[in-house]
Amino acid sequence: MIDKLLTESDILDYLMTSDFNEGLTQEESKFLLLKYRNFYRMAYSKYEGSKDVIERLKKDILDKEKELEIKNESLKNLEEDLNREKIRDLSWRERFFGKKINK
Repeated sequence: MIDKLLTESDILDYLMTSDFNEGLTQEESKFLLLKYRNFYRMAYSKYEGSKDVIERLKKDILDKEKELEIKNESLKNLEEDLNREKIRDLSWRERFFGKKINK
């Protein structure tokens, strides 16, 4: 009977649909349950690993959103400074020397 069950998915299907009254010996039943335990451990470790990756990515997204807000605020301030400089009248010194003079 066990010779027919070669893959982990076949073993899992058998264990999920079996009543364990199908003439398996104690060693065969133990073998199948140990195989299922290994399969479950691997699946659970993959699940825990993906949870960790998801949490790390969520943290990265929040960090990037904060960084974007800071950059947008900086851009807004620079645009306001540029607009202020565009409408400002030049003094005679600035016109004569051709550069902005800080007071």
